[in-house]
Amino acid sequence: MGKKCLEWCNSLRLFRVALLTALLLGGLGAAYAAPVTVQGTVTQASDGEPLIGASVLVKGTSNGTATDIDGNYSLKVEMGLEAPPPAEAP
Repeated sequence: MGKKCLEWCNSLRLFRVALLTALLLGGLGAAYAAPVTVQGTVTQASDGEPLIGASVLVKGTSNGTATDIDGNYSLKVEMGLEAPPPAEAP
């Protein structure tokens, strides 16, 4: 009985170490997930001229900005959000 109890305690100890390691590594990954800056230019499809004041939004959020006089924008986004392909201007 003592040998089985010792084996059980050792396997429980190993489980605790594995669980703690997984939690620590998962937490480190979340700590390094910092926002990134996405930059670009919005232009008209017909003539390539910049679009002034065009809205640029992160899909599925309310995070967005508007283009400047040259059609440029800069937007901070969280890593892990999927960037949709650029849309064509009508």
